[in-house]
Amino acid sequence: ETTGTQGHSVQLLRENDEARLVLFQLENGHEVAPHSSPCRVYLYCVRGKGSFQIGEASHPAEAGTLAICPPGELHGITASREMVVLAVIAPSPAARETDL
Repeated sequence: ETTGTQGHSVQLLRENDEARLVLFQLENGHEVAPHSSPCRVYLYCVRGKGSFQIGEASHPAEAGTLAICPPGELHGITASREMVVLAVIAPSPAARETDL
């Protein structure tokens, strides 16, 4: 399933109780606004260039960059060049919701 707005798309690749895999495709200058998750988030830059926000800090990102965000920490993505980012959220937030 692919969703998005002008400038970026979001595709859910796979989800089970263990993890949710999401592919973000962002055009130059677009972003995924900072937000938090109750789960650990791994951001992997597949292609392009930009930055990952983790907490209050901004970290440069290019192909091969991996950033790890602890549960509850703000995280976001900004593309300075067309950027593709794979996000792995573990465990899946849906699995956590059923545990509550």
